[in-house]
Amino acid sequence: MQRAQCLAIVHASAKFMYKQVLPKGKFVYRRDLTGAPIPGKYNMLRHCGAIWSLALYEQFLGKKASSKSVVAACEYARERIVRCVFGEEKTPVLLILDKGEAKLGGNALALLAYSLVKPVQTEAITGLTAGLGCFNDKDTGAIRFSKFNPQTGYVSDFVSEYYPGEAALAYATVGDIERAYKLIVQLKLQRDKDSVLQDHWLLQAIELVDKHLPADDVAARGFLKDYARLIFDEIVANPYYLERSTPLACRAEALVAYLGMLGRDAVYRQEEHFLEVRDFCHFLLLELKKHQQTKGMLAGAFIEGKGTRIDYTQHAMTAYLRYVQLKDELRSKHVVL
Repeated sequence: MQRAQCLAIVHASAKFMYKQVLPKGKFVYRRDLTGAPIPGKYNMLRHCGAIWSLALYEQFLGKKASSKSVVAACEYARERIVRCVFGEEKTPVLLILDKGEAKLGGNALALLAYSLVKPVQTEAITGLTAGLGCFNDKDTGAIRFSKFNPQTGYVSDFVSEYYPGEAALAYATVGDIERAYKLIVQLKLQRDKDSVLQDHWLLQAIELVDKHLPADDVAARGFLKDYARLIFDEIVANPYYLERSTPLACRAEALVAYLGMLGRDAVYRQEEHFLEVRDFCHFLLLELKKHQQTKGMLAGAFIEGKGTRIDYTQHAMTAYLRYVQLKDELRSKHVVL
């Protein structure tokens, strides 16, 4: 796809997303095909994911300060963040609550959102990182639990497939590459021991960790490349997601990340596999484009089923935005996507 075409999709998506931010920072969570809001439960994880996508967009535009919409959405999230004290721990531990529960994915997405807010929210980033650490073992990286109630101390036996990948990406985004890498290793040893999940969050984390590892760390980088290849192979082999916009957008996010991982390596981008990834990424982005509305109240939104939800557009917008950024980055290496 051409850069201009992808960028037009991004701008239209962002315009729609901004329109969903209400004065007090809450998003219009769902709309039906007529554009009418659909009442129902609200999800703070998707709220934070939507902030992150808009913050990524503003970073791309080079804005020196976050928009009023992003600031308002962050303030809405802040009202649902609690401060906890664990023993003699001096670092403030912040947990964002969703329906009264602290969730691994919630803290990860809140951290991703706040990591891009301008001016920098140092206290929030430090506290949310500490809160994220409650969910996984610092030494091994293994996930201890996915959610708990900080008021009662009750730990749920719920196991999330995607929370760990979100956490790995959050750690890598704030610069804790070691902890992100340990978590990735544990996912391969445990969750993906026998079969690999089509985890878009994880592949984005793998790409970012690989980007920051020393060039001479051959073993770690080789492990990441092999793991990423397994996820790619699974996405290609089992395309059950093609009929729905959001699963399709998530795989597109994954493929753009993997394409960037290969494209930055002078050796890998000379291989036929790089072209295979590029072509399949193009295919997914072209398929995804069919799900974007171009007229009416839902102009710019991505549709699935009987309407749209903020995360439908968030994932699609992020995929196209990352692709535009990757095209710009690789152009400097004389690589044309």
